Amino acid sequence: IFTTVEVEDVFLDSVSIRAIEFLDQNTLAFAGSEGMYGTVDVATGKIRSNSIKYDSIVPSFRAVAHTNSDFFMLSVGSPALLYKTGDNGQMELVYTEVGETVFYDSMMFWNNLEGLAVGDTVDECLSIIITRDGGATWRKIPCNELPEGTEGEGAFAASNTNIEVMGNQAWIATTTGSIYHTMDTGTTWNSIGTPMENEVATQG
Repeated sequence: IFTTVEVEDVFLDSVSIRAIEFLDQNTLAFAGSEGMYGTVDVATGKIRSNSIKYDSIVPSFRAVAHTNSDFFMLSVGSPALLYKTGDNGQMELVYTEVGETVFYDSMMFWNNLEGLAVGDTVDECLSIIITRDGGATWRKIPCNELPEGTEGEGAFAASNTNIEVMGNQAWIATTTGSIYHTMDTGTTWNSIGTPMENEVATQG
């Protein structure tokens, strides 16, 4: 039983850090606003940080994920920018998407080869992109392969807490109170409604 809790500052900066992920037992990776990303060695307190730009755009990252070999970070807004660890030690851009309503929210991997990222509705369906090659390439699932969406439906940029994977399955919770479900690593999908309140855009 814990009787006390101590909080220790490990990284102080003016950026807003919205996404963190343990890469191993001691290495905490993070990404946030102003293109900022980096790692913290929790055993030694050593911090490595960097920032990235895309042309004149300074991205804001809200989702990160990792495999055994690579770290990934995904920006919000348009253009969506998905980066992975590159062979030369620099972050490599592996997916972009441009559109008025493009806004990606979360990202997670089933295994070292297969993963998905989820975003708000574009062209009348939820945005879901899939990788089958360890994140080197990503394919957006067309609307005719997804359940019919709801106008304005999103998935919350909430540090990946709106998505969960187990085995070959995945569940995505959306702002309309719906749950999207796949049993075959994103090949086929269904959705169910829940009684979760969603009368305003910040509920669901």
